[in-house]
Amino acid sequence: PHHPSGRNLLYVHTATYNSPLALNFDHDNRLWRVMYGVYEWPFEGPAPADAAPADTVPIWRAGVSLNVQNGNATHYWSNTTSIPELRRSAVKRRFDVSNLSGGR
Repeated sequence: PHHPSGRNLLYVHTATYNSPLALNFDHDNRLWRVMYGVYEWPFEGPAPADAAPADTVPIWRAGVSLNVQNGNATHYWSNTTSIPELRRSAVKRRFDVSNLSGGR
């Protein structure tokens, strides 16, 4: 095998499209690693209708990787994280369902 994991299962949040949880399985299909992302929502409630796209997404702050086979864990974080500024048309073009196979 050329990849350290045999299979990966990625959970995607339906409202934010962030991936808060990933499960990695070894080549014998046993759970190997659990990875969890920690995000900060930039508003107390829903984003205002006039907010810029870069201001309406959760911001990655930290993550945890737990190797369940050997009991090791890694915690990683960032003191600063920025979201690139994109026009609405650029966001729509990048996440267009008809372009999901683009780049293959």
